[in-house]
Amino acid sequence: MDKDGSESFGIFGINTDGSMHRTLVPPLEAQISNNPSRIQYAFVIDLLRDEPDYVLVSSNERRPSYPDVFKMNIYNKRDKKLVQRNPGNVTNWITDWDGNVVGAGFQEELESGVLLLNDETGEWEELIRTRFDEPSFSPVGVNGDGPSGYVVSNINPDGTTRDKSALFHYNFDTKQMGELIYEHPVVDCCGLIQNRKKRDMIGVVHTVGVPEQVYLDERWKNIMAGINQALPGSINSITSIDDEEKVGVVVSYTSQQPPRYYLFDFEKNSLEWLVDSRPWIKSEQMAEIKPIEFTSRDGKPMHGYLTLPVGSDGKNLPMVMHPHGGPWARDGWGFNPAIQFLANRGYAVLQVNFRGSTGFGMDHIKSSFKQWGQSMQNDVTDAVMWAVNEGVADRDRVCIYGASYGGYA
Repeated sequence: MDKDGSESFGIFGINTDGSMHRTLVPPLEAQISNNPSRIQYAFVIDLLRDEPDYVLVSSNERRPSYPDVFKMNIYNKRDKKLVQRNPGNVTNWITDWDGNVVGAGFQEELESGVLLLNDETGEWEELIRTRFDEPSFSPVGVNGDGPSGYVVSNINPDGTTRDKSALFHYNFDTKQMGELIYEHPVVDCCGLIQNRKKRDMIGVVHTVGVPEQVYLDERWKNIMAGINQALPGSINSITSIDDEEKVGVVVSYTSQQPPRYYLFDFEKNSLEWLVDSRPWIKSEQMAEIKPIEFTSRDGKPMHGYLTLPVGSDGKNLPMVMHPHGGPWARDGWGFNPAIQFLANRGYAVLQVNFRGSTGFGMDHIKSSFKQWGQSMQNDVTDAVMWAVNEGVADRDRVCIYGASYGGYA
């Protein structure tokens, strides 16, 4: 975690009863204050469920620029074992269901790609290499113990390209792409919902406006249908589960309700409330964040969100235009304290996934090239004019506020 959104992350251990809080990897700002000769960082990449005293971390302890993989003791941070050396260009690692390193992502200048580790030779084999603006694919899951898995790609099995990425079967031994599993006409597909007991994926999640979960496994489709019926109007998912799938923790949220947690009993098919993440928030006092769509001046479809103050008639309001950072990111739907604060003070708040935002296809990304502050800015302005023309915003009482790229905009 970091402190107060500083983005200076560290790794910490704590017992489930709240005791023995310990720092395993100091945050960067703590290191900097001690004037070190070099900055070290580490990120957890696998929890190693079969080895409860250890986690797998990616760390630059040996070489400053490129991280290796270490097995680190969560009680004694000095107990580290080198598991996999960086071949020289790896920036992130891929593990299987048992915590074994099986692949890696690399970055070289404008090119990136994926490496696979050959079990027999111990050598790294290049799976794919592309420029950042070229069609590509990314491994996202493994099916069981074999070579079968899944990739998200904007390359079809026949070699043709597509604008929106889709989910495909993939054989990592033969390096052959298989049949299409899931696609969406508006957004890139998708995040995988994985299941450890089945050692496979059971569904996908994607977001146009409100997040949507699509369960492809019939058993889990029925389980989640029951949970959704018990918690209507919320986005619900099982965030953790025991190995035997007897109990799980369900997280439930809306744009007005911060995450709320329940214990789910699989055998009894029952839910028991556990805790609210922000119990002081009264959802009935919060404003609803609603998805919107409009067309930019050059005909591109745009998606975003509009939040209106609670109790207002939604007409002729002062409005804050709030562009997101990145810009290779996107606005999503959920509880947002900053937006709630502004709406509580009487402002309408408008967000737009302008060109350059991720998740809406390659054309949406590439149409932003050399258009920072130009067509990208027009999208922001066009969103404001949409709100003015809809009668929501008073055109003489509009301001813009953002951070990172949003601050630039």
